[in-house]
Amino acid sequence: ISQFSLSPELTRSLPNLGEQDIFRSMQLLPGVSGSNESSSGLVVRGGTIDQNLVLFDDYTVYHVDHVFGFFSAFNNNAIKDVQFYKGGFGAKYGGRNSSVMDIKTRTGNRKKYSGKVSSSTYMSKVLFEAPIGKKGPDGLAPSSLMISAKSSYLDQISPYVYPYVATEYGGLPFSFQDIFGKYSIESRGGNRVNLFGFNFNDAVRFAGDKSISWQSNGYGADFLVIPSSSGTIIEAHLAQSNYKIQSTELSNRPRESSIDGFNGGLDFTYLLRKYDEFKYGLEFVGFRTDYQYTNSVGRTLDQIQNTTEIGGYLDYKRQIGRLLIQPGFRLHN
Repeated sequence: ISQFSLSPELTRSLPNLGEQDIFRSMQLLPGVSGSNESSSGLVVRGGTIDQNLVLFDDYTVYHVDHVFGFFSAFNNNAIKDVQFYKGGFGAKYGGRNSSVMDIKTRTGNRKKYSGKVSSSTYMSKVLFEAPIGKKGPDGLAPSSLMISAKSSYLDQISPYVYPYVATEYGGLPFSFQDIFGKYSIESRGGNRVNLFGFNFNDAVRFAGDKSISWQSNGYGADFLVIPSSSGTIIEAHLAQSNYKIQSTELSNRPRESSIDGFNGGLDFTYLLRKYDEFKYGLEFVGFRTDYQYTNSVGRTLDQIQNTTEIGGYLDYKRQIGRLLIQPGFRLHN
């Protein structure tokens, strides 16, 4: 009831407004709604948007949409699957009390070069995949590269395509771009190493030189090791991400806010029997918030705060028919 799995194939079959959007798809679930009619933000069981934990290949993403929530920042073509927990999430997840969305991206094509290009009246998207290295007897290269990007041209094309939208800016004042890249190395035994990075940009302009802009970027790595002589799976990840918003709405009173964080973890999974799984691990999270603004008398003020969290968890899972038992324990400072 509280966990829902979503694949890109299922997203394409669900009702959507314009672009396929995993966040809008989640709004169709009981207990989940949007922050407003046009936003992809999630309000889960009466919570607020900042009470949702969004993980993108295990690193925390603070800005998940474009154009004030009208478009998702994630390219559906690069997503492998999404696990959404609107309650009762396992001890592995911490730091939020409303919901968890765990997004996993797929690896690139290890057999051949491939790509996909799509375009609409407001943006274009591109996906490129390439095998890297000499192919083995199975026809698979040892590594692959995937690059996914999209860019809007609403601000440039809206006077011609949407002439009925009259604003003081001569059209729709929105623009955004994002790019995501992933390099993967895989072995025949199932061991895997991934290197990834992303950059999301948003901007909206007002009259004169007034504007608001958002930038979100990050990079990281993870690996998975499956020892041949053991029933244990070892996973680890380390990532850094940054989110920054700048505003010049008020004349001669610029404002700027940013959060710069890192997170890492080490997880061990023991496969005890066919339907039993025991998992434990450690996690560390740190972030720095910086808020700068200019008050009415022209004085610039700066507020900086640093926070570090360290946690550990134990999680046991057993499936008996359609019944899932999953007790867990988590401890963090």
